[in-house]
Amino acid sequence: MGAFNVVTGVPALRGLFFRHTGERIFLHEVLTGEDDPEKGDLVLAEHPAVLDITPDMLDDPEQFDPALLDPLPDVVRLTGAGTFLAAGSKAKLARLCGETDTAEVPAVWQRLAGMVAIVTGSAQGFGEGIARELAKAGASVVIADLNGELAADVADSLNRTYGPFTAKAVTVDVGDEASVQAMIEATVRYFGGLDIYISNAGVLRAGSLEEMDLNAFTFVTKINYTAYFIGTKHAAR
Repeated sequence: MGAFNVVTGVPALRGLFFRHTGERIFLHEVLTGEDDPEKGDLVLAEHPAVLDITPDMLDDPEQFDPALLDPLPDVVRLTGAGTFLAAGSKAKLARLCGETDTAEVPAVWQRLAGMVAIVTGSAQGFGEGIARELAKAGASVVIADLNGELAADVADSLNRTYGPFTAKAVTVDVGDEASVQAMIEATVRYFGGLDIYISNAGVLRAGSLEEMDLNAFTFVTKINYTAYFIGTKHAAR
């Protein structure tokens, strides 16, 4: 691994943490690799417990020293890729970010604690219902939808109900590969990885075969079939 690719490197690091600690952690980007070093100094002044990770440290997980993770550092710096806050729970991550409403959620909501999910088409309807159930079970959920305003409303509602870092809204066109790639990257930078991908977005154009024109058929195919391929392809990485 010559240089860090955030989309693959950060989840790999998260997997390494899980391998050695048995716990899923959140990695929340606070500085990109291109940010002003002085800004980085401010972050480190607030959180002095820092772990520096270089690409070669992920080349051979067997050689990684688990003592570096005991105790879990507040800050992880990935050489050339960015600086991330590290926490074993949403509540701790919120406290590291200066949030005040950081009460731990009841155990009944913890079945999916530490897991990160994307639900496409989740600003309303079935997708919203799925996202709410995932959040209730303890997951952090990306509300991914073409309607960014509605997605933000749902995310805000979930964060108010279950606490900060429960949900993030991302505007996405599931039929556009670049848009889907951006959605995955935004998820990784905000939560540190992805565990569950639910391709829920779909459309319907009523009418018989004789009535449907090619444009309508192409649109339905793009959202209901092509989007599934694009999403699962990039989520699997």
